[in-house]
Amino acid sequence: STICMSLASTTLDRVNSWLLQHNLRLRTHPCVSPDFCLDWGTLGPHLETQGPSGLCVYKASTFGIGIGVFHLAEDEATGDHVWLWTPKPGIETSHYLERSVRLPSGDMAAPASWKNLLAMKNLVQLHDSGSTIFPTATGTLATCGMGIGARFTTLHWPAVDWTMGALRLSMTANQNSVPRELVYDVDAMLDNTLGTIEFPFLGCSVPEGHQGQSIQGMSHGAILTKLKYGFH
Repeated sequence: STICMSLASTTLDRVNSWLLQHNLRLRTHPCVSPDFCLDWGTLGPHLETQGPSGLCVYKASTFGIGIGVFHLAEDEATGDHVWLWTPKPGIETSHYLERSVRLPSGDMAAPASWKNLLAMKNLVQLHDSGSTIFPTATGTLATCGMGIGARFTTLHWPAVDWTMGALRLSMTANQNSVPRELVYDVDAMLDNTLGTIEFPFLGCSVPEGHQGQSIQGMSHGAILTKLKYGFH
């Protein structure tokens, strides 16, 4: 199973540049970008020379696949996230995650970008098709499931997600929140051309994406949060 939803790199460069220009960092504005690392140009060289010093390393996120052992780290000042991994001997490290750098220890680091998230999903599921790190369209989804809207994100990730998985019951996140509450076109957001959604029972309309979070960003953040606290 692979994630087929993609975004042009020019779109991500544009929204990330705009966020950095206005000092809007993921620490205080999570999920606004599909990427979970906005400033790899600064963080990458730091890691190459200093390693993960100064970063919060989430040991509970550790998991192993065929090419090595992975875990997450975060620059808590900015909210930028990083994939850290110890490759197995003989692995050609440049083939897997984009913009990877080698740490002084010999381990590797790569930005938690949307593109790298897709690559990680494919690597994990090729290694173990039953892995619960990433959501899949399997289980009881064809016959029953629970739909949870974006307002309950802080509740359903990671605890409810883990519980539903342990019970082998399917769950659909953000079911009734697209596009009413989440930004699905970051270019339209930057161009101030987002539309409005009618709310007859409120007697008014609300702007698309009024939560200030992107659909891809919320999905990305949910997976990383689940990993950081060991619910995988």
